[in-house]
Amino acid sequence: MPTDLTRRAAALVLPEGPVLAVAALLWTWETPRTGLAGFLQVYPAIVLVAGALLAWRFGRPRVLLILALLALTERVLHHVSAGGTAYAAVALFLPLDFVLLTLLPLRAVRSAGMAVMLGVLTLEVVLVVVLRDPSFAGTAALLDASVLPDVLTGWTPLPAPRSSASPAPPA
Repeated sequence: MPTDLTRRAAALVLPEGPVLAVAALLWTWETPRTGLAGFLQVYPAIVLVAGALLAWRFGRPRVLLILALLALTERVLHHVSAGGTAYAAVALFLPLDFVLLTLLPLRAVRSAGMAVMLGVLTLEVVLVVVLRDPSFAGTAALLDASVLPDVLTGWTPLPAPRSSASPAPPA
């Protein structure tokens, strides 16, 4: 019969301990990496479908939208070059979408909040597709503008927050 001490020790280790041990083993093991390449291409779709089914079953529209948002972001980032205007727009939209998801009253899958969020996502996708055009290269400078003045962020060694997640320009 397990004692209180063994239950507490098991609660600290399980289930994360074995998962981390397997992850560390797979990280150092070279052989399965080549075999996993094909699986890793379809893995985001598998997670999206499984998560969407669970979110729908348990009536969690936010989880459904977050999964759709992350899958959409993964696909867009797969097709755009790092450092481009579309990449900067995605880096700006992703956190804003998470904030919008927390503020919208989403109580059911079929609700006005869900329609608003899907409309915003559709508008963002259209905007990112338009920003892929090379004639919008000047917009990247606007997306990289500093959000806060240097007076407010000069005391910290961290770079000033930017409107996108792209690296700060050299000083």
